[in-house]
Amino acid sequence: MGKRLFRTGLAVAVVACVLAGGARAKEACGGSERWPVKVASDPEAKEIDASNVLEVSIGDLNAIKPSEHIAGNDEYDRMEVEKRVYRVKGYLALYKMEPDGDYHLAIVDETGRMTRGGSRSKPTGHSFVAEIPNGD
Repeated sequence: MGKRLFRTGLAVAVVACVLAGGARAKEACGGSERWPVKVASDPEAKEIDASNVLEVSIGDLNAIKPSEHIAGNDEYDRMEVEKRVYRVKGYLALYKMEPDGDYHLAIVDETGRMTRGGSRSKPTGHSFVAEIPNGD
C-alpha cells in the first residue's frame, strides 16, 4: 500500500515533460508501447514546444482528448497534444514505489478527490497519476 501524504499546504507543481533514459529506463519503466515518443527520441520530438508552457488545471488536463488516432505500436508519430508542455499545480495525495523501482504519484486538485482506480472506479476528474521512473 502506498504512503498517504495529503497535507493542505503541500503544493506540488508538476511539469509534464519527457525524460530521455535509453534502454535501461525502458526496462525499468515497463510498458514499452510508443517508447520513443515517451522519451522524446522519436523524429518528431524536435517539434515539442518547450518555450510555451501551458498552465492547466487538473480538470483541464483530464479533459484533453487525443488530437488524432495513433496506434499503440506507432513509435514515430506524435499527436499535437504531445508536442506541448503542460504545467499543473496540485497536491501529492499518495505515492507508491512499484516493484520495478518506479514511483507512482497520485496528484489531486484542491478538492482532494482522487480516482481510486480499478474496473469499478468512476473517474473523479480531480486527479491524475504521474510517474518518476527508476533512474538506476
